[in-house]
Amino acid sequence: MNDEYRIHDREYFKRLWEHHRPDSIKHTAEIWDSRAREWAKELKEDTSFQKTLDARVRETTKYLNEQGLLNPGDNIIDIGSGSGRFTVEFAKTSEHVTGIDISPEMLTLGKTYAMSEGVSNTSFVECNFKDADIDDYGWRKKFDLVFSSMSPAAGNLDGLNKMNAMSRGYCFNCSPIGEADNLKVKIQRGLFNTHEKQESLWSGRYFYSLFNLLWLDGYLPVSSYHTQEVNDMVEINENLVSYYASHFERQFPDEKNLKEKIYDILVKDADANGRILKQSRRMYGWIWWNVNEQR
Repeated sequence: MNDEYRIHDREYFKRLWEHHRPDSIKHTAEIWDSRAREWAKELKEDTSFQKTLDARVRETTKYLNEQGLLNPGDNIIDIGSGSGRFTVEFAKTSEHVTGIDISPEMLTLGKTYAMSEGVSNTSFVECNFKDADIDDYGWRKKFDLVFSSMSPAAGNLDGLNKMNAMSRGYCFNCSPIGEADNLKVKIQRGLFNTHEKQESLWSGRYFYSLFNLLWLDGYLPVSSYHTQEVNDMVEINENLVSYYASHFERQFPDEKNLKEKIYDILVKDADANGRILKQSRRMYGWIWWNVNEQR
């Protein structure tokens, strides 16, 4: 490829990948600590949230095993480890897994989950990956697998370069591709009398941009897709309302009493037990590559 075109294309995909809406969530420790408190409630119960998260962890782990990316003796890092579900699952078959996150409360969730599963070969490290110096942490070429799933921490070119520098074998990234959610549509129509789609995290551009950046840098990215569907009666509670409010309040920051309005819309179709049918479909894009193999 002509170097001039490569540089032009690389800059285009970099801008596309790193583009953020003006109303995008700010990824601070405080924001994710708040999310952690919500997740802690959901993960204590047999909720739809817990079931779908654990199912995605199982399917991802199965895929990594099939591709030969998880092996006994491996040293793995999970960037943006959140509740620690992936970290703990990978630790069951590898030598050691390090989970890193900007949020102290997310790290507490991970440590608690590891203890509950009887897993001791994990470390949880508070780290703002975007600002981290991997040499200060001793992470250069330390890991057999550098893993990132739906994490904004690695969502820019600098993060990608760090991932490659940290790996002595493989890297893996899971990105959002597409979403359909009947309750989001119901709420949007009820609030704003419209079903127009807003610019979304689930646009596919993260996946598309990452694949092309890797290709332009000479790597051989392998892609696959995972679809997860939910067809379940869910309780209309504070966690459910807060989840949908967090989606709409960024688009419509001037809307007053948003949570109360969302609750009123949902409860109209609730059954006698205060539950409503949730039907959703999410598609995830999986990309892995060997840092030691290039064209």
